[in-house]
Amino acid sequence: MQALGDRRQFQSIRGYRSVEAWTGPDNLSARVETKYQVPGQMSRELHILNTSIYSSVSGVKEGVKGEETVGSNRRPLSSGEARDLLYEAASHPIVLIAQFVQGKTRFRYIGVRAFEGRQVALLERVDASKPRLRISIDAETGLLRTVETTLLRSGVGLVQVRESYDDYRRVNGVRTPMHRQSSVDGQQTTESVYQEFQFLR
Repeated sequence: MQALGDRRQFQSIRGYRSVEAWTGPDNLSARVETKYQVPGQMSRELHILNTSIYSSVSGVKEGVKGEETVGSNRRPLSSGEARDLLYEAASHPIVLIAQFVQGKTRFRYIGVRAFEGRQVALLERVDASKPRLRISIDAETGLLRTVETTLLRSGVGLVQVRESYDDYRRVNGVRTPMHRQSSVDGQQTTESVYQEFQFLR
């Protein structure tokens, strides 16, 4: 916690805005603009192959709902698509730490393991109403290195999604990761470099 910044900095964090340079399979590149607000509002604009895809998701009492717009075409997102987009945005390391500091989420200690040649402490979120989520914290630096989530995807089943973070830099006094690598069931899917990052308070 102290490695990231003063605890008081996290008390007022309610979300973030970010701009990422995204690289996917076959070196396909995109620009991704994301806005996430606690407890469950997010929007994302994906600019890829001269096309802009706008998605918005909100968590409501009836569940998670969202829609996607491409040009003049608009369609509702399936509950699974909306849920996955929201979980991805809500699982950013700074959001998770802020939620912990604010007493809105809890973690339990699992143990120590090796990750890329380093010792990391593994913690699991305590919340039966949400997918299983584990974070690993570098034992030497105190920085959060991975967020692992088990998700149920329609037509696929359970998948293990891992987001690995590094290149921490200070943003308004908080050390924030500016590089992310994503994988599903051990296969790398995307790599992102944050070009802009702003906290919402």
